[in-house]
Amino acid sequence: ITLWGDKVAACEADDWEAYVVSRTATPAPQSPFGLIQERFAVEPWKMLCVCILIMRCSSENIKETCIRRFFEAFATPSALLEAHPSDVEAIIKPLGLFHESRWPSLVGLSERWLQLPRFEMATKGEFKVPGCGPFCVDSFHLFCKDDWSSEPTDKALLQFWRWRKTQPTAAVDDVESKFVD
Repeated sequence: ITLWGDKVAACEADDWEAYVVSRTATPAPQSPFGLIQERFAVEPWKMLCVCILIMRCSSENIKETCIRRFFEAFATPSALLEAHPSDVEAIIKPLGLFHESRWPSLVGLSERWLQLPRFEMATKGEFKVPGCGPFCVDSFHLFCKDDWSSEPTDKALLQFWRWRKTQPTAAVDDVESKFVD
């Protein structure tokens, strides 16, 4: 409840382990690129909110300020869903596209985050989160789940993906350490 707020208690998940595990990060190692998604990868809901907030905004200063203020005010999906849209707009207005995409996407993400029995992300089908396209989906898989099986199309994500493919995996490291002893 600490990570996601008190609306978690209202969820009717039959399998709480699957509910929690699907929302728990297994983050990729830190890259030399310093992508903002890496900073939030340990908290997938926050990382996905970051993706929604940074899309189609070029000013790093505006992005950083809005993201910091956003999470100061709405630290959990429950807090965001309880917020009045004008309170959110006052914080992220400098990013633009509030009514067109950011607000509906943040609400859709937060509702699905809390309500789905198992949280997954895809660009279509039952795991499509409205307003979250390939950038969000690829970021979730790369940074929060350390799943680099699918090549992203975004330039920065592609750079990270290529770098990640050259790094050892946790499974390989664990196997190798067993043979070292």
